Amino acid sequence: MKRYIFSFLTIAVIVFASCRRDDRTFTVTFEANGGTPVPAAQTVKEGERATPPTPAPTLAEHIFGGWFTDDNTFANRWNFDVNTVTANVALYAKWDKVYAHDAGEWRTTLEPTCTDDGKKELRCTTCDELLDTEAIG
Repeated sequence: MKRYIFSFLTIAVIVFASCRRDDRTFTVTFEANGGTPVPAAQTVKEGERATPPTPAPTLAEHIFGGWFTDDNTFANRWNFDVNTVTANVALYAKWDKVYAHDAGEWRTTLEPTCTDDGKKELRCTTCDELLDTEAIG
């Protein structure tokens, strides 16, 4: 009886050891969302980190905003220094539009007084970024 138990346990250990999956790999794909070049997919061992694609893709009139796991909200940035691969994952490029500033008209923001200068500002009509200021005497 002991012999059968020992044989059974030996077979169970061998079967279990052969079923271990220490060498599992996953695929990291990159969706450039219109940018070029589209990075090649990476095969990464489970628990290891993917490598940031180089060169980073480019898109006319846009700034590359990083790789994200969600394509619509871009709320979940992939951190190549921290995140490890535990399943197949698609990473999506985020693009931020670059606006050419359209200078509007000067606007007085502080009227001059007898003792103090006033101030006027020039702001972009597209994004309202402050482009210039001047003192009013």
